[in-house]
Amino acid sequence: MFKFILNYIRYRKCVDDNKDEIVRDFNIKIDNLYRLGTRISIPNNRFTVLKEYKNSELDIYNSLNDEVKKYLYKLDAYLMKKNLMEYIGIYNVERVSDNLVVLVMSFRLFNIVKLANINRIVMGLSTIG
Repeated sequence: MFKFILNYIRYRKCVDDNKDEIVRDFNIKIDNLYRLGTRISIPNNRFTVLKEYKNSELDIYNSLNDEVKKYLYKLDAYLMKKNLMEYIGIYNVERVSDNLVVLVMSFRLFNIVKLANINRIVMGLSTIG
């Protein structure tokens, strides 16, 4: 539990130290709980072309998917550079409209499932021995 709290404090400090750059470069909003949220969309000119030429819903979806992938690739590289990658996990991805996706990221728990399994094994061994 102490390690979790210590990692959360490190996460908050890293976000605070890089807040201006995160907001400016990635258009990310940071709330009071230090969740990071942004909206990703198809650029208006490309979306207009997709709609005008009667492209299928699948084409629009694939185009939006490509925008999300490009954004996440760029964000991943930045987070790796700032040592934030291990602290942040994608919390929610929601498609709001044909050309808009809302992405919410937050502090990620470190291997909680693995820790729970190790704890069960240790507790099981202690009852056996």
